[in-house]
Amino acid sequence: MYESPSTLLSCGYDTYVRYWDLRTSTRKCVMEWEEPHDSTFYCLQTDGNHLLATGSSYYGLVRLWDRRQRACLHAFSL
Repeated sequence: MYESPSTLLSCGYDTYVRYWDLRTSTRKCVMEWEEPHDSTFYCLQTDGNHLLATGSSYYGLVRLWDRRQRACLHAFSL
């Protein structure tokens, strides 16, 4: 998911959400957040500011993340 022409968020089977700044490096991310239960992310949404929401189907959870922290803020069961 591109946030600007040079920054993007990615997620997937490796259980991480990564924030990339293509102006600095295409091989090393700026920040990353790890799913604590080693579950695959299937969707990602951001408010364009500090919050991220991720979804995983294995545990049926939606997690809310603050980009300024490494740990999840809250998990919602579906």
